[in-house]
Amino acid sequence: MFGVDVEKRARLGTISRKRLDPADRIGRIRDIHIYAKDFVFYDDSSEYAGKQVEVFLFDESYTRRIMTIQLKRQVGDTYSVEMVNVDSKYQGFKLAPKIYKKLVQRGITLVTGGLQSRGGQYIWSQLVDAKGIQMSAFNCGLERSPRVLHDVYRNEHENRVEVEGHDAWSLSDYNRWGFVMTKAA
Repeated sequence: MFGVDVEKRARLGTISRKRLDPADRIGRIRDIHIYAKDFVFYDDSSEYAGKQVEVFLFDESYTRRIMTIQLKRQVGDTYSVEMVNVDSKYQGFKLAPKIYKKLVQRGITLVTGGLQSRGGQYIWSQLVDAKGIQMSAFNCGLERSPRVLHDVYRNEHENRVEVEGHDAWSLSDYNRWGFVMTKAA
């Protein structure tokens, strides 16, 4: 797993509630509503499918988009988190861990991508011991190695997930650790 730096400030704007499709609604946390829409992205050399998760704050006079998450489909209902944007006005409220938890409770299995920002590391670390969530690590650095799930723990000092007995954050080219978050059985 490698770290990456991303832009900290974002303005995500408002939207008319009429433009939201009730079929895309997947949950709610008080006045915060979560919608997920399937998409297919076409590039010159590739194509991939995923979900665009958008989080809205419903107020009497407006509907403010406060967070977006781009998920890339991997296998089945497993998605890697590609990008998270939180409106700067709503940063610091620990909103992302709540949204991730809600997605997993709805049956969406999340895996980390190849890069993770400090914010992403923090989000995952907050959910290591969360009720109803099971988190594990896997190493796919060696092609012939079997995919074995390893136990993880939260590193309080670094605010990131660590793997028992391994250095998941090494800068080695052979470091191919990833984390998976599923609904607990």
